[in-house]
Amino acid sequence: MTSPYQRASFNRKVFYWGMIIALFVCTLFLRGLVAFEGKPRWTVRGQAEDLELTELSQQTEADLSGSTIRLLLTGSRGLAVCVLWHSANEKQVRNEWSELELIVKSITKLQPHHAQPWLFQAWNLSYNVSVELDRLNDMYFYIHRGINLLAEGETLNKNNPDLRYELAFYYQNKFGVSDKVNTLRCLFNLSCIPPEDRDYRKLENTDHTVNLDAFKEFCRHNPQLVRRLRESAVACNTPREVLEFLKANEKVPGRYQGHTRELADRLKQFPVLPPWPPTYSKELTSTTAIGDQYADGFRAARSWYRYSLEAVPPPTGEPEAVPTDFDHRRYRIPRKPALIIFRQGTPRAQSNVAERLEKEGWFDSDPWIVDEGLSLDADRWFPTEVAIPPSDNSKEAWQEAYTTWEEHGRLNGLSLSEEQKANYYRRAEPYANAHGIGLEDMTQPLRPEERADRDMYDSYLAHQRMTWLRQNLHLTQFEKFLHGAEAEKDAQIIEARKLLAKAERYKSTARIAEAIETFEKAFPLWRQIFTQREQFHELEPVQEEVYTKALEYDALLKQERDGDNRRRAALGARDLLSFAGAGVGGSALPFATSRTVLRSMVPALQTVDPVEVQGPFDGNDPRGRPWISDDVKRRAKERLGLLRPRPAPQPAAPSAEPTPRTPSSAPPAGGRS
Repeated sequence: MTSPYQRASFNRKVFYWGMIIALFVCTLFLRGLVAFEGKPRWTVRGQAEDLELTELSQQTEADLSGSTIRLLLTGSRGLAVCVLWHSANEKQVRNEWSELELIVKSITKLQPHHAQPWLFQAWNLSYNVSVELDRLNDMYFYIHRGINLLAEGETLNKNNPDLRYELAFYYQNKFGVSDKVNTLRCLFNLSCIPPEDRDYRKLENTDHTVNLDAFKEFCRHNPQLVRRLRESAVACNTPREVLEFLKANEKVPGRYQGHTRELADRLKQFPVLPPWPPTYSKELTSTTAIGDQYADGFRAARSWYRYSLEAVPPPTGEPEAVPTDFDHRRYRIPRKPALIIFRQGTPRAQSNVAERLEKEGWFDSDPWIVDEGLSLDADRWFPTEVAIPPSDNSKEAWQEAYTTWEEHGRLNGLSLSEEQKANYYRRAEPYANAHGIGLEDMTQPLRPEERADRDMYDSYLAHQRMTWLRQNLHLTQFEKFLHGAEAEKDAQIIEARKLLAKAERYKSTARIAEAIETFEKAFPLWRQIFTQREQFHELEPVQEEVYTKALEYDALLKQERDGDNRRRAALGARDLLSFAGAGVGGSALPFATSRTVLRSMVPALQTVDPVEVQGPFDGNDPRGRPWISDDVKRRAKERLGLLRPRPAPQPAAPSAEPTPRTPSSAPPAGGRS
């Protein structure tokens, strides 16, 4: 007969096993693995499907290989990820790029629904790996791999605003402001052209000379690409060099399957674009062809910026910070940047499009004269004048930018009318008086007893709205962008910019007199613009750009003046020697001439005293303020090497022997010792 202790132990074991089985059965129902009718919403599986957190709802197609690997690793997945991450760093240090790419794929297979591995590894390929390569087409390949990797991560992580925003930023940064940006933009153009349309063989004759008629048609279909190849730092000076560029980059990553006109799958295209529906026409889509007009990294960035807005709470039309009352199942708040900055990516990208077109010479509907100003046959591309109409121009782009900024301000409560502001101030006055603060001061927390007062609470909200408005305007610089876009689309400013670009072109072809004459036509127009548009005049980038051209104009004047002095000196020496040669007998030129004559005879000894000339933007405007601020003048001169940059302030060195103090001495003013 068993003892009481053994029976008690046996009963406890039966009880424990019974509890384990009962809890296991309960979890089957709770998790939704066993249900009599569908999957109730109160189960874990039902809530996961409702919140779209299941494997199938997070991505278009289930990744069977990745799911199998994750199940086989069970609890050791974290260790495997750490080992692979360390191995990836080692491969990068050793420049083993192919092995690195395989390891990166393995890491993302193990952590597909965590955004950080996608963000880090895409940044690593697009920035760290690409800059290690000397050949630009190899650099372009790894930029493309990083961006496409991030797009794959965005597909596996539904409604993730951070991944979408980073995709837009990569396009904007890599094809907008990075090193070798002109060549990268040209490669981006090639990626958007069907391979058979950029086949260099179709632009050659049977004897491998350039077929000028076919090349002219290529220029007409791709004016932005060809003009950038010729006039930017890429510097293809002849049609043959353009064909060599096409040949060297024949296998650039693109949007098409092989050498066909059929588009590849979305994630295999480059540039990769958001999955907009085919009927969507506002932005670039993965289902339509991209011509020369839209083959721009800024436009691809704009499409991703707009797509990222689909994942964040929609604006209310009033000034706000971070909203709290929204559908958390559908929308998310981005980790960075601030939400108001996050939302202005689309208009910023459109302004970048307009600025790029300006810099590349596409101002309005005027055509590009390919061989303008070139007289030598060796410099010309075509025997006759060829005018190529633009596929896009900055005037239309600035108009679209202004419309986009205006819409952004209206939707986000940044462009309130004076009547709306007065209404907010009137409503906020009771709260401000009750707390003893001004209408422009920061909002203080509401007292508990004031929350029950509906009128006081409404006054508090109105004061808070005005606080958010000031903060948002300061963060975004919205008014500067809006006024800049509104001004840049004006015909007068476009004409002024065309004159500066024309003068720069004359300068680059050593036509100094024509460059000076064009500058002198442009500067009065700019002074008129600054007088009429005060807000545009206050934009420091505009001031710096115009003042830089004024400094170039001054340099051309000095160069022309020195040339005139040298010519006058040469003519004086010639006349003097002619007079000496005409002397008879002992009446030759005496050597007791003045030093001025010697300087005339020997130009190398000539010294010309500088003459101070009033610059086109020296002095003040009609309002009594400087045409160009002193800070802008200093920055422009430092950038051109005319001034040494100011040294950074050095921290004060600690004294070697600190002054002894008695314990009873008082601490210094302003704080504790």
